[in-house]
Amino acid sequence: MKNSGVLRMALLAALACNANFALDAPLLDQPSFSCASPTKIEAAICADPALAARDRTMAVLYAAARGGALASGSSQEESEQKKWLKLRNEGCSKGDLRQCLADAYDDRLQALAVAALFRAHDAAMAELTRENPKSAPIYEAIYGYATIDNPREQAAAVEKLIAPIFATIHDNPWAISQLRDIPDARTAASSDHSFAVFLDVASVSEYTLTLPCGALVRRPGLMQALDSRFGGAIDGDLIQSDCFATMPPLPNLDRIMSAAVSVQPNCEGTIRFSLSRDYDKKRVAVLLHRPDLWKIDNAGEDTHAVDLFRLRNRDRLDAAVTELATYYSQNFAVSPQTSRTEGIKAVEYLLRGAFDLCEVG
Repeated sequence: MKNSGVLRMALLAALACNANFALDAPLLDQPSFSCASPTKIEAAICADPALAARDRTMAVLYAAARGGALASGSSQEESEQKKWLKLRNEGCSKGDLRQCLADAYDDRLQALAVAALFRAHDAAMAELTRENPKSAPIYEAIYGYATIDNPREQAAAVEKLIAPIFATIHDNPWAISQLRDIPDARTAASSDHSFAVFLDVASVSEYTLTLPCGALVRRPGLMQALDSRFGGAIDGDLIQSDCFATMPPLPNLDRIMSAAVSVQPNCEGTIRFSLSRDYDKKRVAVLLHRPDLWKIDNAGEDTHAVDLFRLRNRDRLDAAVTELATYYSQNFAVSPQTSRTEGIKAVEYLLRGAFDLCEVG
């Protein structure tokens, strides 16, 4: 997509949100970019109604997803979109062009639909249903769980959506231990803990799921869905959130934590999947400003490696703290003095988490 295509995408999204505007038929027959002087890949999209339809849907979902998971703010979807465009253009330069483009669009549309679930619900659910009708009811259940305020109405709506799925998964070998205190769909829909367990069990069954970060913003208790549950490789198949794409960027924090992770020894054994999942949850807790979860247990810990890393990277760590303090002030209405203190605690929490990645294994 050229720059004019990005502008056209925004125009399409704006028009789609205006119920009083009637889109003309020629526009609906085309993708979100101009077909006047297309590249080879653009020409293939222009000539294929199904690909053009995917591109139009992408325009609407991308415009919605750019707003991010918070009520106001931004996301990293623009950067993700640029990466996707580059991969699409380079990856589909050879072989079966039509199939490659269809697959590329479907992968990105899935991510955008999850990201846009709370901003463009109807369009997001239509795309999720088109791509995976088996998983679509779970996404509708997540939306209902996060948006219905009345607990009784919430439980009834969610139960109705997940009951057929619960019936298919509750006897699976890996589900029995997790669902021993959750005998039915009504119980699964009745609390953050039970619904979080249901999402994890469904995700290791035959349902491909991503937890929208918007659901974690609206229902913080669903953070339990990001827990490790099995202590092995199966933890790698549990539901993941999309917070790293849908929350505002924190480049200084990302760089210093990537550096901390890079100096860890290689993990051995399947415990590495659980350790990695635990660390990802810590990262989400920092992004969503959850100081109630920033607990550091120093009992019996050898902090020499952490202290040495901290000494060698003092300036980079301070930059991450400053960045995070500004982020908390701007996005979570935290006072400047408190945000600085919380930034220090959050960076330390993540740093210790990085150095715990391969402590076992």
